[in-house]
Amino acid sequence: MSSPISRIIELIEASDFKASQVLKELDLPNSAMSIWKQGKAKPSTDAIIKFAEFFGVTTDYILLGTDRDGGDYFVTSELEREIITAYRTAKEHNKESILDLLGVKRGKIKDG
Repeated sequence: MSSPISRIIELIEASDFKASQVLKELDLPNSAMSIWKQGKAKPSTDAIIKFAEFFGVTTDYILLGTDRDGGDYFVTSELEREIITAYRTAKEHNKESILDLLGVKRGKIKDG
């Protein structure tokens, strides 16, 4: 059975980041990863939430290996996170234009 720390490691390895970069971004000590790998401590709830938000996955995925509904987790790149942030911070009247530009209509990707 896979552990939360092994899933965190998998997320880091699947990303464009080094562990040290992620830890710094999340304001976690550099020693955290080695302490967790050695089993001397487990990631705190706060750390798990930070990793989930950073990688765009659920805390259920990190803790359990799957979402509660059995769905897949979703890993986002830095560019994807920037796009999501730009959309979330856009004025309402600009959001439809952003979706059109990206080829998204009512929550679905347009064909073609």
